Amino acid sequence: MGFLSGSSAPLAEAGRTKIRKAEPSDLPAIVDINRKSFVLPYTVSVFREFFREHRYAFLVAECDGRVVGYAMSRILRRLDLRGFGVKRIGHIMSLAVEPRFRRRGIGKELLKRTMEALWGNGASELQLEVRVSNQLAIEMYRNAGFKEERVIPGYYSDGEDAVLMTKGRSEE
Repeated sequence: MGFLSGSSAPLAEAGRTKIRKAEPSDLPAIVDINRKSFVLPYTVSVFREFFREHRYAFLVAECDGRVVGYAMSRILRRLDLRGFGVKRIGHIMSLAVEPRFRRRGIGKELLKRTMEALWGNGASELQLEVRVSNQLAIEMYRNAGFKEERVIPGYYSDGEDAVLMTKGRSEE
């Protein structure tokens, strides 16, 4: 998962930007932003499946009626190794902003609203993976309270490592 940055005006100057749940009509713009933002973009079918299964945490940023960013997340259920049943982990899969709208606070706001959606749907912890080379994203996640847990060697299909980052509910 990752976030790339680029422009410079704060969110207040980004026009009339709002964060909302994704709609089916947003998928072409989401796929386009993903392709412009990542070396290895997701397929259209991945976005359709996430929209169908995890709409509660599939958000878009809209500026003047145009989708300029998205965040795609889900709740994973994992066995709690301390013997307390099942943990609900909010997993942020992908977050990206249209290149000309970067560095305006839109990614930060998408992240904030995504975290709220995941906490609101019962997550006890949040996690994400980000390319080790994506220092701007790593810094944004650190600023939001995420901690670097470990490096996952060869995580991406092109061989690049990922940093696993986590945030507990108490670290809000």
